[in-house]
Amino acid sequence: MDVESAQLVDYVNDRDRERNTPADQRESYQVLEDVYVMTRRRKRDPVHRLRRILFHSTGNAKGQQAARAKRLAKATEDLEKLRRSAGGRYYNTTAKVEARIGVIAKTRVANCLRTTVTTAPRGRPSLTWHFDQHVLDTEAAADGWYSLVTRLTPEQADAAEVLKHYKGQAVVERRYGDFEGPLAVAPIFLEHNRRITALITVICLACSCSAWSNAKCARPWEPSRPCAGSTPTTARSAHRTDDPPPPRRPHAPPRPLLHFARE
Repeated sequence: MDVESAQLVDYVNDRDRERNTPADQRESYQVLEDVYVMTRRRKRDPVHRLRRILFHSTGNAKGQQAARAKRLAKATEDLEKLRRSAGGRYYNTTAKVEARIGVIAKTRVANCLRTTVTTAPRGRPSLTWHFDQHVLDTEAAADGWYSLVTRLTPEQADAAEVLKHYKGQAVVERRYGDFEGPLAVAPIFLEHNRRITALITVICLACSCSAWSNAKCARPWEPSRPCAGSTPTTARSAHRTDDPPPPRRPHAPPRPLLHFARE
């Protein structure tokens, strides 16, 4: 995959658009197209030929290069420390040195790390190591590249349109999250498209009923039409003037005061 032979795509991402990034500092996208043949395990299964678009993003390339440099720097520091400590108090055997190398290699540098552990005549181990530059160059050549497979023909959507559809998936997922939020619906997985349509229909009906009930409750009630199950305001008025006043509750007798004299 050669970046120089790829075609530049006229697309500006949302981050650069919101920040008003200058044109020479924006993330650029380049594209290559070919045909992807999808086969199955069984010979009688049909073979599908799909349109594959290879995109190269300068932003992704910079991020991958920075991440690789950070991993190599961390591994270099640990390997140099191990090389100086080999044969000492904590790494006095070959097994301990190799075990430590295995721990360092777990930081995603195992594919390019080359180590050699030797033993001196007195039994003290020593370590020599280096990174395979050919593997690093191969990884660097793939920085920023990712592929998209689509059934859209070039007449239906060019490379820029396919990229816009791919970048717009996050908006669709956020909108579906908005549907889930008010109704507190748990995430589910559907098998057919018709079930997705039916679920969206039910959600829309539920949202409509919720909005209708909220609007109904927010509307002020008319004084002449009391709410069902409640008492009109006139019924809760004070007592009539000709009715005798309600009896008063008798007051409790005062409690005697207790005085304490100091001896």
